[in-house]
Amino acid sequence: MREQIYALPDVPKHERSFIMDQAIQSFSTGGDLGRFSWALGEIGVERARAAEIARAINGRITALINRARQIDTGIYTAEWVHSKAPCFVAFQGDIEGQTKDLAHREANGKRFDVRKGLKIGGKWTYPGMEPGCRCSSRVILKGFND
Repeated sequence: MREQIYALPDVPKHERSFIMDQAIQSFSTGGDLGRFSWALGEIGVERARAAEIARAINGRITALINRARQIDTGIYTAEWVHSKAPCFVAFQGDIEGQTKDLAHREANGKRFDVRKGLKIGGKWTYPGMEPGCRCSSRVILKGFND
């Protein structure tokens, strides 16, 4: 989480500890994006940008937590699940976003090694990891849903 917040150009260095504290409290209570967006607003980040940042970081943190939990329990196979909502498309006519979304739609149902991720568009990634990605994964349990 620290890496994600420190990499934000919107957060001045002298505000990082405040935002970090707010992020920890927000995400430890189930991903309270309103609280995290509020904190970003308190340091001068525009409301729409604050909401975008909160969603992106929440997606990354959720993806990392899920991955760690799966690996800790010995679950190494998952299936990519596209949310059916557009990933990455910022506005009508956004060709780059539509291309990325199409790649994520095509990944739907593909199995991948949780420790490695899935290669999409020449890049290894996990569901929900990239900003704008709304995908998730379904674990594959041997003898149950394999």
